[in-house]
Amino acid sequence: MIGVVFWSLLACNLSEQPEEVVLAIASEEVTFQSVTMLGPHRYLATISRTEEWGRRDSTQHSEIVEIQWIDWDNFSYKREVDGDVASATRVVEGQAWIRHQERRWDARSDAEPYRVQLQTTWDTWEQTLKPFGERVEMVEVGREELDGREVIKYELLLSPLPQGEVDQGLAPTSLTGTVWVDVNTAVRLVGVLEGELADGVYRRSVSLKLARSEIGIPQAIAIPRRVRSR
Repeated sequence: MIGVVFWSLLACNLSEQPEEVVLAIASEEVTFQSVTMLGPHRYLATISRTEEWGRRDSTQHSEIVEIQWIDWDNFSYKREVDGDVASATRVVEGQAWIRHQERRWDARSDAEPYRVQLQTTWDTWEQTLKPFGERVEMVEVGREELDGREVIKYELLLSPLPQGEVDQGLAPTSLTGTVWVDVNTAVRLVGVLEGELADGVYRRSVSLKLARSEIGIPQAIAIPRRVRSR
């Protein structure tokens, strides 16, 4: 039903647009509620960030986000930064646990805050592209099939500045990527991107790889060990 309403609203607002344009716009507005329409699946995203101040001074950071999804009473979320677990949550049959850095899990009586948290933190694609603002352009390449699902493939480009405009401060200098968007839900199933922003000698580069896999396959989400009740 949600999918019917979702596409009906799009049809009303974008009735004059080709389907591939509608899907590209929808993919930018998709919420985690749309993601749940895929059913059980696994999501894995890897983000790499580099900052450079000239040629001699630089830092690198990596981040991994993994989500296992069954339904709102059964899911797990884990985020690693530079190889260390920064946050982890499991919800099993409506009971929630959160993980501490010392690998101990604490039980929580109410899972609702972690459902809300998942809805605000899941979209690593949007978070990564946010600094590129309205200059992100999606160009349709063609239709394909991915794990039995119909998708539209798009190339990512950095659109030029409008004539007469000049970037001020930290601004995008390059962006490339490819994303495969599910036709039925507008959810990104696979995506890769690389981009760079600069301000004088300072440069910030980012790369992202994401994939949703095991779609329709129940996920093994176990009650954690070393639990401390509260």
